[in-house]
Amino acid sequence: MTAFLIDTWQYDVPDEAADPGSGKFRTDSVNHHMYLSEESQSSVNVDADMAEVAVGDRVLVQEVADATNWFNIEVLDPLIDHGTWWEMHYTVIQAGNSVGKNKAVQLAFAHPETSTPVPIPEPTSEIDLLRVYLADPVLDAEGNPITPFFSDEFLADLLEKFGDDIYGAAAEGWVMKAAAAAELVNASTDNSTFSLSDIHKHCMAMVDYYSGLSTSGSAFGVGQLINVGMASQYKSSQEDEGDDIVG
Repeated sequence: MTAFLIDTWQYDVPDEAADPGSGKFRTDSVNHHMYLSEESQSSVNVDADMAEVAVGDRVLVQEVADATNWFNIEVLDPLIDHGTWWEMHYTVIQAGNSVGKNKAVQLAFAHPETSTPVPIPEPTSEIDLLRVYLADPVLDAEGNPITPFFSDEFLADLLEKFGDDIYGAAAEGWVMKAAAAAELVNASTDNSTFSLSDIHKHCMAMVDYYSGLSTSGSAFGVGQLINVGMASQYKSSQEDEGDDIVG
């Protein structure tokens, strides 16, 4: 099973059927309804993807900071579009530990062609946790090995640079992913439009998010000292020196 939408929302506390607010979602655990903003936490509009969600699709709901907190649900009815938010009726088919409210939570939507999505492995090191923050897995949704963007060696160096501030390391990592996406442009065919430039916008939104959590005093947001162009030059210079930057 391949996920067609993976993004992050904040798990809102209220459970009533109403607009949860931009970047948030909420659940009614009694009647099994989810209310999801049309915009993810990184300000990406997911309306087109939500329109593809069908009865029988699976959604893996997993806390970003603690991969042991998750539940897997199946869609029971066609989704309802309320304009700025979506309503989904579901049933829980699998669950780990409870997902915390007011936490950043990743939702992975998939069509059930083969099997249920495999939960993200529980982080066993700071490198594993940093990979979660950077959306840079070493396994796909079915548990098969894939080549990540960053090598373990590079992430170890990044963590050493920022000491205990893993959020600062995450911010700098997203700057570098933004640099890699900076030259992507929108493309179109006879029937489809691919907004590849949105990847760069998403990366920079994540830079701002993790910069806000950083305690190191380093700022990586748009217009700050470290920008996409500088990150691109840094990455190129490191590659010229033969350092192991990506996997």
